[in-house]
Amino acid sequence: MATADIVNGLPDGTDRRAAERVLRAIGESYGLKPEILRLDDPFSALGAIDSWSLGRGQEALEKWLKDNGVLHLKSPPRTIRDLITFVLSS
Repeated sequence: MATADIVNGLPDGTDRRAAERVLRAIGESYGLKPEILRLDDPFSALGAIDSWSLGRGQEALEKWLKDNGVLHLKSPPRTIRDLITFVLSS
C-alpha cells in the first residue's frame, strides 16, 4: 500500500506529507519498507523484529526523533499511529 494511502487513516487536518515522512523514518529505522506498515501496528512487534538487529532500529528511530526536535515522549507509543500523532503535535 502506498504511504499516502496509509496515512489517510489519520484524522482530518493532519499534515499528510509530514505523516508520510514519519512513517518512512519508522520503516527505514527498522529496516522495513514503509509500505508494509500500518497505523495500528504495535511497537512491540517492531521491537521483536529489532531484537534480531540488537536494537539498532530503536536507536535509529530515537536519533531521527531527536534530529527532528522530538526530545521526550510523554509515554512510549503503543502503535505507529500514536507516534505519528505525537510527532506531528510537537
